[in-house]
Amino acid sequence: MPPVATSPPQSEPPAEAILDSTALECRNYIGAQPPDDAYEIVLGVVALQTSRAGPALQAFDREEPGPARLFAKSGLLIRADTTFELQVPPEITDRMSIGWGSSGDLSHRLVVADCQPRAGDSAKWLVYAGGYYVDEVMCAALTVKTDGREKQVRLGIGTPCPGQAPPEVP
Repeated sequence: MPPVATSPPQSEPPAEAILDSTALECRNYIGAQPPDDAYEIVLGVVALQTSRAGPALQAFDREEPGPARLFAKSGLLIRADTTFELQVPPEITDRMSIGWGSSGDLSHRLVVADCQPRAGDSAKWLVYAGGYYVDEVMCAALTVKTDGREKQVRLGIGTPCPGQAPPEVP
């Protein structure tokens, strides 16, 4: 098993239970910029750091037991004015959750509905802080759904997916 860093980047989700579904708080974006080469644009609505776009994500030990023991920080870039959802596959909901934005809520499904840039901001892409929470390093799946279409992407969380480079050393 690859080494796991012990000092998590700034991310402290609440201690309460992981929710089935949450909605992204649109106003809480931290930046506005188009995705770079480290991100894969999925179905034209979201950009994620997938196994196709770059090395596996670093996983940081939060030193708390349970399904959110490890955290992999990864920005969420969404195209403004779109509606979609991110879904953790049912077979791994006991091992993985997701969370972005300032609410700190973790869930198995994130709904993004028609987020708009702030007044005076003409951004086409909005950036949110957060990432993935897992019980152990893994090559995980995440499903993106929009307008009757869906696509499953692979995420190297602390360990690479097949054909992916390992996490970069901090």
